[in-house]
Parts: sequence; structure tokens; C-alpha cells
Amino acid sequence: MEAARESTLELREKRERAEKRLQAMSAGVELGDEVRNAIATVQGSLEIVLADMDRERLRSLVQLVLRRFSVEGYGGPRNRRGQVTAYEFNP
Repeated sequence: MEAARESTLELREKRERAEKRLQAMSAGVELGDEVRNAIATVQGSLEIVLADMDRERLRSLVQLVLRRFSVEGYGGPRNRRGQVTAYEFNP
């Protein structure tokens, strides 16, 4: 009787671990879909797409694609511009 309980407990633990792995894999697939959608958004002329994109969508896109980036500003106070000088992609 004790052996049956231990076996049942062990099988439940294995099932829980398998369910957690499945959930993690599913989350990875969802993230992959987000990245594919982001890439589809910027295919073509990246400059035009980024210029027309609202700030919230741009922020979301940058967070999906880049881990970190640096921007340097240049120009006068009325014509200030920025340039990305360094970046690191998300794995």
C-alpha cells in the first residue's frame, strides 16, 4: 500500500513538472509570434515605418527586439536629433 502511494505521488510530481515545461514552451511560442509580427511590421522601409509609428508601438517594438541601446543627441536646441550609437539584440 505504501509503495502505491509513493508511486502515485511520484507520478503526480512528474505530471506537474511536465505541465510547467509545457507552459514555459507555450509562452516561448507566444513571444516568437510577437517577434514575427514585429518583423513583419518593419519589413520594407524601416525608416518610414518608424517615422510613422506612434510612441507606444515604437516602445513595444524596441523592447521586443533590443535588450539595450544608447542614443546620442546632436544639433542645436531647435533642431535636435538623436542617433542610436550602440545596441544589443534580445536573444
